[in-house]
Amino acid sequence: MGSAVDAHSTRFGWFRCYRYCRWIIRHDAQGQDAARAYKRYCLLWRRRGSRHGTLGDICRVQHEEYNLLIICYDNESYANTDIQASGSTPWGANTTFSPPGKVIRNMNTRWKKNMAPMMAVGHPDMKYVATACASYGLDFNNKVRRALTAGGPTFIHCIDPCPKGWDYDPKYSHELGMLSIETGLWIQYEIIEGELMLNGPSRAIAKGIRKRKPVEEYLLRQGRFAHFAPEDIKFFQEKVDEQWEKWWIPGLVPITPGQGRRNRV
Repeated sequence: MGSAVDAHSTRFGWFRCYRYCRWIIRHDAQGQDAARAYKRYCLLWRRRGSRHGTLGDICRVQHEEYNLLIICYDNESYANTDIQASGSTPWGANTTFSPPGKVIRNMNTRWKKNMAPMMAVGHPDMKYVATACASYGLDFNNKVRRALTAGGPTFIHCIDPCPKGWDYDPKYSHELGMLSIETGLWIQYEIIEGELMLNGPSRAIAKGIRKRKPVEEYLLRQGRFAHFAPEDIKFFQEKVDEQWEKWWIPGLVPITPGQGRRNRV
């Protein structure tokens, strides 16, 4: 597989990754050995909220020919700076930057950034893009294997429950990961050379084989949503319903079919 690089929450992590890839190729022998060097993989992990802050660098690396697997393990905050809100933080979540108050209950009023579709649509030459969750270990393992054999830059976005940031007992991490998918909030899929396939419970939900669990089961197990009123839970459920029932592709394309041009005044 090659070597792993853990880039911390600075854009210099990407620069170190570029240099490391070049070092691998430059220090291998010439001829056939040099050709084999291009097949080695540099595995880059993005964590905390850093993938949001370095989105431009993530896009930049797609224009290189290196075999690079980017794994974003998403704990939905800037966790290294005491749980600050980021573009991956869910709507209404309690963070140090978005604490609930008496006047304004929910400070974070934007829906979570949808990273994997941005990579797939923005970089159509990317051969492999996927979402995953460690609670479904076999699915995650298979996706890593497929990404490593696809060639070129590939991307996996993994939801990563965080006991401190999400405010829950660590023993419930596996259960929360499963609930994120069973409620339909996090959708498992992979895009292989432009072909989309849903995986696991998400596939069963899309086919009508199983029903989505109420998103309330997921929210109420986390202290970061403890301030939610019934109308907040209702809003959250409606947003999840919308991405399954109205989007062209559940969880990927937030567009609904139009009925023709709107009348212009």
